[in-house]
Amino acid sequence: MRRLSVLLLATAILGACAGDPPADEPAAEEPEVTSSAPALPGSRAIDRARGAADAANARALQHDTIR
Repeated sequence: MRRLSVLLLATAILGACAGDPPADEPAAEEPEVTSSAPALPGSRAIDRARGAADAANARALQHDTIR
């Protein structure tokens, strides 16, 4: 009896989580293409710092494998 109630509960939970079936109707309009937002003021510096860190990491790994 316990297994049946757990099975029914699990089935009800999974059934509630399932999404609606996709509609057969085609989309009315195509989505509008927009340009991306301008970069934040510090993002270029952050990208340079990440690049420098990646290069330093690559050099350190190369140095470790040579010895």
